[in-house]
Amino acid sequence: MEIKEYLENPKQDPITYDFTNDCTCEKYKEKTDVLERYIIYTCAFKQDSDFYTKAGKVIYNEAKKYAADVREKYIGIIDADSQSELLQKIYQMLWEVNIVSKYNGNCVNICGDTLNSVRTALKSIGYTSNLSIQTFITSANTLKSIKGLEEFLSVYHTIGNFMPIPKGCNKPRGEGATKDFWDLALKIIYEYYYLGINNIVKIVGKGKVKDYKEWLDKFGKEQEGWKNFIKRNYLEPFVESDYGKPIELWDGHFAQFEKLLEGKEKTKKAEESYVLPNKEQAEQYFENAHKKILERGGLMLAALVEKLNENKGE
Repeated sequence: MEIKEYLENPKQDPITYDFTNDCTCEKYKEKTDVLERYIIYTCAFKQDSDFYTKAGKVIYNEAKKYAADVREKYIGIIDADSQSELLQKIYQMLWEVNIVSKYNGNCVNICGDTLNSVRTALKSIGYTSNLSIQTFITSANTLKSIKGLEEFLSVYHTIGNFMPIPKGCNKPRGEGATKDFWDLALKIIYEYYYLGINNIVKIVGKGKVKDYKEWLDKFGKEQEGWKNFIKRNYLEPFVESDYGKPIELWDGHFAQFEKLLEGKEKTKKAEESYVLPNKEQAEQYFENAHKKILERGGLMLAALVEKLNENKGE
């Protein structure tokens, strides 16, 4: 699909278009229930070994069988942030060449990231990906009763939740101290520009600090760098007005994270208690992230239209 068709197709709203539909699996595209789509998407990347304990015991047997069935029936589902051809075209149109980075080897795709995670939030309230699958099979309404979840899933793989990032920084961000929460990553980035505090290791771990720092520095230094970073990545909905401080995605999230940055807690479990949400906080996260993803998507669509009109005039 070309960008013009994406913007003008009367059968779809571009702001809520799910980029996992930019795949070859027609059966998947026909699904409309957002929770079912998320479970199928999750299963598509699962292996049988994911359902075994270290001792070799099978857990969530129904989920294991369901995932195997999905892999057989739904072939061709993609990880949209770096595999959607349409999204790649959007990256190329909205971001400068010197900002984006590409994968190694024969892959020429721009590295992308899904900014706001659903998996981490669900896991923090007890629903690992395996248990989420099992619960969907046995009691889907239990998941549907989580306030804001379905609304968040409806925008999870939409334009407003994607952004190019430095090569190799996708997985480390999910495993870093920020636990894939974008508001915490923005807090660290803000303090890097404004206060000269380099806590980038908390976002991507030791192995990618240099690459991430070099990427941030491409936007400039200090206050001007922060403004450029927000503006050129269409992140205004995630910060206070006039390129101000980041906005936390649930009440008290930054205060919790500050305790982690103080370094007083040494165990992983204690650290996670300062970053991960309880059920009420997760529901607030889903609600707030949903709104901000839609707002950011609107900014990006406006920029796409402007770019297309500029190209017409050339």
